Amino acid sequence: MTQYKFKMVMLGDSGAGKSCIIHRFIFNSFNEFNNATIGAQFLIKKVDDTHKIDIWDTAGQERFRSLIPLYIRGSNIVCIVVSLDKKRSEIETQKEFWLNYIIEHPIMAENYKKLLIYNKLDLNSDFKLEEDDRFDHSCTISCKTNKGISELNKQIDEIVLKLEK
Repeated sequence: MTQYKFKMVMLGDSGAGKSCIIHRFIFNSFNEFNNATIGAQFLIKKVDDTHKIDIWDTAGQERFRSLIPLYIRGSNIVCIVVSLDKKRSEIETQKEFWLNYIIEHPIMAENYKKLLIYNKLDLNSDFKLEEDDRFDHSCTISCKTNKGISELNKQIDEIVLKLEK
């Protein structure tokens, strides 16, 4: 049986909820008091018997940004996580910063997919998702309430299965 392995990296400001999203994916749990990621964390998500995703959870603090090009290289899926606990202008600034970051630091993978994840919907329930064609997929979620997590999980699984082909 052929095994397929993919690489996914999570990018975003410190406190955006990257680690929380990964823990929802893998353990279906939420910890409100996560410590900030130092450098990066690595976890594996099993999609099915033949597909696995290596997930790199990068630190969002500015002092660790020089390490991020090492983690994004060769990624099949790049997730930009934006926190909704800010004003609309700050939310847009976060999104644009990380989008420009991946444009300026080549991924070096063919056909990689960009996923925009707006997290903390529980803190901004009035937020309206506007499609952005610079991303292959976008969604709004709340790790705390689990809202949108199963749809996000399904999107990522579908991306992996399409990338195989």
